[in-house]
Amino acid sequence: MTVSLYQTGVSGLLAAQQQLATTGHNVANVNTEGYTRQRAEQNTTLGLNNGGNYTGSGTYVQDITRLYDQFSYKEQLINQSNLGKSDALDGHLNQLNDIMSFSGQAIMNSVGQFYQAMNGVADNPSDLGLRSIVLNQTEILSSDFRALNQNFDDIEKSINGEIEQVSREISEISLELAKINEAILHSKNLTLSGQPNDLLDKRDQLITQLSQYTKVNTVEDSNGVMTVMIGQGTTLVAGITPLTINVESGDPDPLKTQI
Repeated sequence: MTVSLYQTGVSGLLAAQQQLATTGHNVANVNTEGYTRQRAEQNTTLGLNNGGNYTGSGTYVQDITRLYDQFSYKEQLINQSNLGKSDALDGHLNQLNDIMSFSGQAIMNSVGQFYQAMNGVADNPSDLGLRSIVLNQTEILSSDFRALNQNFDDIEKSINGEIEQVSREISEISLELAKINEAILHSKNLTLSGQPNDLLDKRDQLITQLSQYTKVNTVEDSNGVMTVMIGQGTTLVAGITPLTINVESGDPDPLKTQI
């Protein structure tokens, strides 16, 4: 076989065209959230035997890959889960601290005034005015305890609402991940090495979003389809099958919402 200088030159131009297209794609998506920079991997075509020697016949773009570190991404998921858990705990503890700072101080003052009034009655049991003061202080103390209890109920309702909202968001993410898995499965060509990079970016972005709510583990099969597990290993997405999260009344406390 003879070497075609024309075909060799064209192969270089086509490879450069794909390199430029990849660079342009990176520039266009520089502000796209979740986008991973891509790189065109260039390789030489097989040489042709010409007069006892192998003569090069050009080049081609073997694959367009993401500049992606799986280890760093796994660490990011772990840190994101820890951060989300810590942020939620910090918010709830600050809310509880604010309530106890205000209501707790009011109860302490009411208890002090109640015992002071009781000591007055103990010193002069026949004084109707002192007895009236005791009754008033008793009502104030009861009111402060009721207010504190109401604040606790409000916190519980707020947390129950957060649990319901998070469960809905996780279920929505599950549906989106299953759709992306299906799209990746249909886009895969077993005879080619190329990857649907933009779909993989979108899937990683959803996994990162999911890690804000819970611990996430993933397993990817040979077709690029991912199984997603949350918490202590509960399957949320089994390939192209999404699962959802529901909430129910607690047992034995029906006011404590459970997943």
